[in-house]
Amino acid sequence: LGLPRQAWVYDVSNACLGLLNGAVQIAMMIESGLISAGIVVGTENSRGLMESTIQSLNADHSLTRKSIKGAFASLTIGSGACAWLLVDRRQFGGAPIDFAVAIANTQHSQLCTSDTDQAGTAMQPLMETDSEKLLEMGVQTGAEAFELLLAESQLTPQSFGSSVSHQVGHVHRKLILDRLGLPIEQDYATFSWLGNTGSVALPTALAVALENDQIRRDLPTAMLGIGSGINSVMISALMDGVRVNTIDRSQ
Repeated sequence: LGLPRQAWVYDVSNACLGLLNGAVQIAMMIESGLISAGIVVGTENSRGLMESTIQSLNADHSLTRKSIKGAFASLTIGSGACAWLLVDRRQFGGAPIDFAVAIANTQHSQLCTSDTDQAGTAMQPLMETDSEKLLEMGVQTGAEAFELLLAESQLTPQSFGSSVSHQVGHVHRKLILDRLGLPIEQDYATFSWLGNTGSVALPTALAVALENDQIRRDLPTAMLGIGSGINSVMISALMDGVRVNTIDRSQ
């Protein structure tokens, strides 16, 4: 990329919030004056998890309706990649990230777990998810984060022209939007054709929405990040002046 050798290069990992965490970190470094621009890059490859899950299910001849539920979330995972460039608007212009907040409810970390680190399993992990409890506690955590975002920004749910949340499924989307008082008509989703692409799901959905003119650029957009852990990161930003370039390689 031709980046200078003095550039900060490091990894950020936080389940489905890695891209948002990276973006907020870069934004804070820009605001502090340490850097004038930064790029956060992420990828999600579903093949390893999907193949190991299917192999495990096929090998277990004692499966029941109850025992298979822990593997169901693994079968909805998709693949994707995203790069998000952030710059100092005082130098380069562009739309601002106005507010970002985080809430951690780590007492629920056991609701979505991997058998081991991917690097130690040749990228063939297995994941166990209590989908129903994770949904309940995730919505609760998201509601706490949104309440904090409103308090920090002095906005109301009606202030937002658009919203994009973590891409899980129809039930999660409806529950979180109803809980936060945001109209589903102003929300954009990609899970029906991309699946849950993990940490790149929200920014990818945002990029596709912007490219298809599905985002109000004159009003704040709510980015509603929720990930296992359970953690939530939510951002309020104006999209006026944001440029996107999406490449579809769906197969």
